[in-house]
Amino acid sequence: MRTKILITQWIDNKIVQAVRQGLVMCIPLLMLGSIALVLKTLPIVGYQAFLYGDMGKVLLYLLELMSKDIFDILSLVLVVSIAYSYAELREEEPTTCIIIAIVALCAYIIYAVGDNGFSTDIFTIAWLFTSMCVASAASVLFIWVKGLRNKMGKKYIPWADTRVRIAMEITIPSIVVIVVFSMLNYIIVNWLHNPNIQEVFLYMARKILGSFEGGWVAAIVYVFFLQIFWFFGMHGGNILDPVAKEHFETGLITNINVLASGGEPSIIFTKTFFDVFVFIGGCGSLLCLVIAILLRGKSTKRIGKLSITSILFNINEILVFGMPIVLNPIMFIPFILTPLVLTIVSYIVFKLGWVPMTIQSISWVTPVFISGAMATQSWAGAVLQLVNVIIGVCIYIPFVEKLEKRQEGIIKAGIEAVTQNIKELEESGQESVKVQGKNDLISMRKYMINDLEQALHTDALNLYYQPQHNIHGELIGVEALLRWNHYAGGFIYPPLIIDLAREGNLIDELGEWVLQQACKDLETLKSFTDKSMKMSINIVVEQLSHPALVDQIENTLERYNILPSELGIEITEQVALRPTKEVEGLLDRLRGCGVQILMDDFGMGHSSISYLQNIQFDVVKLDGSLVREVLHNKRSRDIIESIIKLAKRMDFDVIAEYVETEEQRQVLEKLGCNIYQGYLYSPAMPFSALTQYVSDERPYMTFREDIYSNMVYEA
Repeated sequence: MRTKILITQWIDNKIVQAVRQGLVMCIPLLMLGSIALVLKTLPIVGYQAFLYGDMGKVLLYLLELMSKDIFDILSLVLVVSIAYSYAELREEEPTTCIIIAIVALCAYIIYAVGDNGFSTDIFTIAWLFTSMCVASAASVLFIWVKGLRNKMGKKYIPWADTRVRIAMEITIPSIVVIVVFSMLNYIIVNWLHNPNIQEVFLYMARKILGSFEGGWVAAIVYVFFLQIFWFFGMHGGNILDPVAKEHFETGLITNINVLASGGEPSIIFTKTFFDVFVFIGGCGSLLCLVIAILLRGKSTKRIGKLSITSILFNINEILVFGMPIVLNPIMFIPFILTPLVLTIVSYIVFKLGWVPMTIQSISWVTPVFISGAMATQSWAGAVLQLVNVIIGVCIYIPFVEKLEKRQEGIIKAGIEAVTQNIKELEESGQESVKVQGKNDLISMRKYMINDLEQALHTDALNLYYQPQHNIHGELIGVEALLRWNHYAGGFIYPPLIIDLAREGNLIDELGEWVLQQACKDLETLKSFTDKSMKMSINIVVEQLSHPALVDQIENTLERYNILPSELGIEITEQVALRPTKEVEGLLDRLRGCGVQILMDDFGMGHSSISYLQNIQFDVVKLDGSLVREVLHNKRSRDIIESIIKLAKRMDFDVIAEYVETEEQRQVLEKLGCNIYQGYLYSPAMPFSALTQYVSDERPYMTFREDIYSNMVYEA
């Protein structure tokens, strides 16, 4: 329990969040650099000949530029992104966030100047850990000084111009940060002669590994240190490359020479041994993690798919910094343990003679299995790689599941917050897309938009159907209702789905999917009954702005052998409140085709009555508040009775939604309403249950009892 609390505190720490968010912001650069690196070093003889020939000079130049220079500025980008992320997490103003990022960059440059003066080397990946430390410390110090100044009563500056006020507020914190890191530079340069913190760890690793003369103990220590460095954001491969060459590179040369002289190679631990059989997919044996993510991941599956290509070529930066693995306590154990286990397993297999010793140097971007066969000149090497991958996947899976469980909890809480936000905005009449200043809500909305787009393209959305019955209890139609059962958040509030679709420019695509799926289901449904069946679908105002909508509906009806009179288009108050000649003309065309037009939530207010002046409806659906109060509120009964009299004069039908009791239905019947929809008959149900509902010939009340005894549906 104590460990779980510590992990939660670590993950929720704003500094850790800022570092991880800063690393995630570097993903586009890492992707570009990784792709360029793969294309530059692809181990295909013909391709390499082209690349270094006259025809490929320009391509080679571009690839070298992208693969080298991008990684050469990674520390610079990371300083800015971490400092900005921390300021944003502390809910500073956008302008202040930018200033903090600039000050942190200045502090880093001042701190990193060594005995030989300024060098652009401080922006390379070799300074990554140092840049993380300085960016975090500088931004924390800046905000602390700023907050201290505010507590001392200096919060309000007598300048009306916002830019001047912000400039005055940040002057003292900026000075303090610059002075502190100047002093740190003086102390560390005079003491260590090198402000790069990574050099301290390299010195320690060399000292420790220097006490071993090869063998399995040195191999275990080497793998352990390399993983530790990577976990804390240091490029372990670069840091320990001198150690690897000193201890393990000569082993491969010895094996090659022994083989050439007719002997039997015997040295197990070579640099190729680690590159090929231990670090499969790069540090942490990350190919195993990617496979585990693809097998069991949900929220992490995107980053798994994103990194799979680079991982196959042993380029691990996208996953290490993008997931991220860096500073992720849940991934600490498998990230360290997997390479250690694979080192031991591979050592035993080589020791037993089941796989020949490594006798060939392999390009580090050579894909798995090919590299194993080439390094040992035997397919046994590829088999060992396969065994190691399986072992690594088994180690990672429980931790991926644990990470998923935590991520799902975070996502669920975020979805609940977004849902609550849109409900509050609906009550106040505001548009949720105008939400500003709430970074967590905005980020979650963007996350959900991506999920919605994926759900739309992978058939993860559903239509549920709520039956409509006449006065005799006969089923005469259904309303199609959009449902999205999110893997973490459960059933998403339907208005939120539409709102996200608007923000993500998915409305047209979503509307077309609803139309196609509803008509497809109606075609199937008609095979279960000989009775006439109508189906209504909801559309929003954005769909009515496209003249092609009528043709789209006509083509869909023809495709699924649906009569126009069997489809109803249900429009919302938002559509009716803003009628234009184009919208009115489009609705008239639909009515001319035989498609029914329905109006939702109709009452006796001015807006509802004005609808009838502009648009001709075939059906209106009573406002739910009227139906809910029909038993206890005489005014509600009078309004419903007036609407029904109006309906008879203007020749449109009336449907009462939210009918939950037989008493409500009887009162509505007395008032003249003859079509009902609500929980009295059934909640909205999936299509599989609807087919059973339609084919059942028993009275609806008996069927409803069967439904409730076997199924639960989200309304």
